[in-house]
Amino acid sequence: MKDFKEIVESKMLARSNTMGPFTKLMSYLGEALPKKDNRIADILSGNNASMVYSGLGLIGKGGEFIMIDAREDFPYETVTNIAGKDFLPKPKDYYMNTESGKDDVRRVLSTIGVIPYVAKIPPYPQDIKPNSLDAVTCVNSLFEFQGDKKSLVEETEKLIRPGGVFLAQEWFFQDLQNLLRAGRETLSSHFDLITAKYENLYKSKWALLKKREIPRTSEEAKAQCWNFDLSEEMEEI
Repeated sequence: MKDFKEIVESKMLARSNTMGPFTKLMSYLGEALPKKDNRIADILSGNNASMVYSGLGLIGKGGEFIMIDAREDFPYETVTNIAGKDFLPKPKDYYMNTESGKDDVRRVLSTIGVIPYVAKIPPYPQDIKPNSLDAVTCVNSLFEFQGDKKSLVEETEKLIRPGGVFLAQEWFFQDLQNLLRAGRETLSSHFDLITAKYENLYKSKWALLKKREIPRTSEEAKAQCWNFDLSEEMEEI
């Protein structure tokens, strides 16, 4: 049997010629990231294998792809969605409910630079330090997020380093608008809107924001013309 890294690499190669929504999203993200070996966190991850493949294309050999979700089974499901149910030979209960089983799953994911956190955010896990992330992505997840969006944006800003980026994508425009409006004060002070796009084929809408090296003053932030409705700023691709 192939090891997990070989399975992932073969699937990434097979997908390299496709241009689905995740590939397009990550291409925009890759253009905004200034260096290799990036540390990227995908929040409200679920067990999205597509995001794993896309994210690994950006982190490089020395980077990390952090996945954060509240569902207890998402690390296990991430492995089995990629490699099949037979890859982890013991019953699911072992990997879900014993520390040795959870360690086995984390060890498998670590071979490809993926670090899973089972956590309800905000707040973020404490060992993710301020200014330590090159990017945070939130992809098609806000429709089921029941937490405080304002706090989510505030906590996310603290963890992204200056020059790093925040990418939010949703199928439903209102969900994306609600996040940006809730975080209006933090975003207008600490971020520049790099691009906002929509794409009819996959009904996808997204906004890419870059953290400023120096925050705006309160007066400058209030004077920002973009209103977080994104109706005028959005471009079709």
